[in-house]
Amino acid sequence: FDLKAFDGKKIWCRLNKAEENTSETGSAKKAVILSHGLTGHPNEYLHQIARMFFAERGYDVYRFAYYNDGDDYRTLTDCTLEIHGKDLNSVIDCVQPKYEKVFVCGHSYGGLTMLFANPDVSAVSFWDSSFVPYDSFWKHCAEYVPELNCYSLKWECDFKVGKPMYDEAKSLTPEQSKEMAAVFKVPAQVVKASDNALDDNEDLFESLNTEKEFQEIVGADHCFNKG
Repeated sequence: FDLKAFDGKKIWCRLNKAEENTSETGSAKKAVILSHGLTGHPNEYLHQIARMFFAERGYDVYRFAYYNDGDDYRTLTDCTLEIHGKDLNSVIDCVQPKYEKVFVCGHSYGGLTMLFANPDVSAVSFWDSSFVPYDSFWKHCAEYVPELNCYSLKWECDFKVGKPMYDEAKSLTPEQSKEMAAVFKVPAQVVKASDNALDDNEDLFESLNTEKEFQEIVGADHCFNKG
């Protein structure tokens, strides 16, 4: 189904109901919203495994796309973290009235998006989250394409990313990221994949002032495809 964003754009979303909720009379009391990463999508292996894991444990699972193919959806070249944060809160506003508890799991850029959104939910989990993204990967992986006025992000293949998203990442200082984490409102879990290219998870964890826990998954890569 589609939701409406703050600016009238459409947000594609899929609900996978809890496995215990197979009859029309049943109703899950808790839900998980999955926030995918940069160049990611709701049908990635990580999010498919997550929706099965949570559905088996009584959660309704919402997977949504920050950009999608088709009219009135965003494209990746339209996006920024600020827009992602507003879209995440639009999804939360739709989901929250239906449940007693709502949780959000954010992977990579979807984790940093949660800092921008500062959502009012039961708790969140940062899955190998970005924190200071320009130093982590933008300055190494992005190449400006003048004729398209966008950046090519070279991750296995070339992704077109809008100049506003690149400029936003370049201007985001470690101090600003720490300030966002310091005012984060809800309990938070930080999950680090040990075999990755990001070194932000410890800094994110230390900067959070809310109730928090840290876990490292030994042998896992950034997208949790192994280990």
